[in-house]
Amino acid sequence: MMKIKHLNIKLSTLALAIALTGCGADLEPVDGDSIGPRFAAPEFTSAAAGTAAGVGEEYSHTFTATDADGDALTFSAILPDGSWLNFDASTGVLSGTPASGDKGLSSVTVNVTDGMFTTSENVIISAGSGGKPDTAGNLLTNSTFDAGLTDWSDAPGVYVYENLVPEPTTNVYDTGISHPLTLVTGEVYTLSYDAKASAARPMTAGFGLFHDPWTNNTHTVELTTEWETYTFMEAASAGDDNSRTIFDMGGAIAGDISLRNISLVNSAGTDIFATTDPVGSYYEAYVATAGDAYAVNLSQIMTIIPDAIYVVEFKAKASVARDIIVGVGLNHAPWNNTTESVAITTEWVTYFVVVPATGFGDDNSRVLFDMGAQVGDVSLDEITVGIAQ
Repeated sequence: MMKIKHLNIKLSTLALAIALTGCGADLEPVDGDSIGPRFAAPEFTSAAAGTAAGVGEEYSHTFTATDADGDALTFSAILPDGSWLNFDASTGVLSGTPASGDKGLSSVTVNVTDGMFTTSENVIISAGSGGKPDTAGNLLTNSTFDAGLTDWSDAPGVYVYENLVPEPTTNVYDTGISHPLTLVTGEVYTLSYDAKASAARPMTAGFGLFHDPWTNNTHTVELTTEWETYTFMEAASAGDDNSRTIFDMGGAIAGDISLRNISLVNSAGTDIFATTDPVGSYYEAYVATAGDAYAVNLSQIMTIIPDAIYVVEFKAKASVARDIIVGVGLNHAPWNNTTESVAITTEWVTYFVVVPATGFGDDNSRVLFDMGAQVGDVSLDEITVGIAQ
């Protein structure tokens, strides 16, 4: 008859090393690490489930999992009462088609067990127009960057102006960007700016009156598809408190034009362009070298209510197709957050993410955009944050 001599539980490997005596021989304890995994919990192997479902459109996601012990796995799910969603435990498929009365959020927990250990994955699915849940207002200020970077973090980026010129026009002044400010007649001003266009084309830039007789000082530059810096210095032919900077973008050659780093400096060294709000601008960050995602970050401090579910909506584009990280989190240690990775393209597109503030939140929290992990300039505009209803 065999007797248990001792039982040694190694919590680090979840292995049992047992020394037995019997049949006239001693068996030495066995190191669980040398014989592979024992009693391992199952792990999900499926991609993250989609968080948006359009009304009248079928939603489907397949959950898959593996177990290092090779044990048989069993799926189950916890669905909201009366949910439009169904779960097939034999296939791991979560599916359903929401009706108009199903708008809102559904929290689903999917479990997988090997009979000893259970692993769970939670997903929040929003049903609505395009899958975006309703929110009650916008919790951010300066969402369109019309006040530059006011209320936003000291982010490594600038605000940019863009004017779409899809068709030729009769006159150069038929379309463009004007910025109201005060000029003094005879004062010497230096206009400096970066510019590029979607196609090589000319642009007229300068400063002058914002009313009849429209007296001005201008120069014409040939833009390329890459950012270049231009400078123009002259004494103002006319000026008053109803003057402007001039960027005329019409004419025979079409092509969208972008401007950044605009300044109009007088002889005393004062940038009078910076004294007024940059209405019509958006945010742009430059990422020439990939590194930590948070190394290039745009944030706005806000109050986050613990366990509330937030919807972050924004317009974005990039110089090359790439991913950015978007979400909400604490603005201090331990930096708890909930984020989603969003793939953006080279064209303006409106995106949204649904992020629960699970277990964190206070009046020193933030909405965040982490952009440093991949190369490619990122443009953002029309950012809103609301609590899902």
